[in-house]
Amino acid sequence: QVHLIALERIHEWNALGHPVGCGSLGENITTSGLDLEHQPAGTRMRFGSGAEILLTGLRKPCHQVDKFSAGLLRLTVSDTKQAEVPYKIGVMGVVLVTGEILKGEGIQLFLPPEPHRFMVKI
Repeated sequence: QVHLIALERIHEWNALGHPVGCGSLGENITTSGLDLEHQPAGTRMRFGSGAEILLTGLRKPCHQVDKFSAGLLRLTVSDTKQAEVPYKIGVMGVVLVTGEILKGEGIQLFLPPEPHRFMVKI
């Protein structure tokens, strides 16, 4: 499995006083501009190198997040059970095609056939 977090989420936590950096929460890949948590389950990501990842679900945060920075766990869980995205700590995926992923390379998203379904916690 591969864990991905959006850089925008890290910046959000930093602005609230949590010293999160890329890789701090165990993620393997940090992306920018993709709104990861709102992509449908089964979305394929193709990196410039040709590597591909299939998005499978939302990462469910655990108490370890608060050990990293007190109060951060609260920010990773939506306030309401009706929330479209219940967890805000990135997504999980599986590698479809191996390859080296380099900082700054492009990423193409390929959506699954409709009807799309939201990712659920993993």
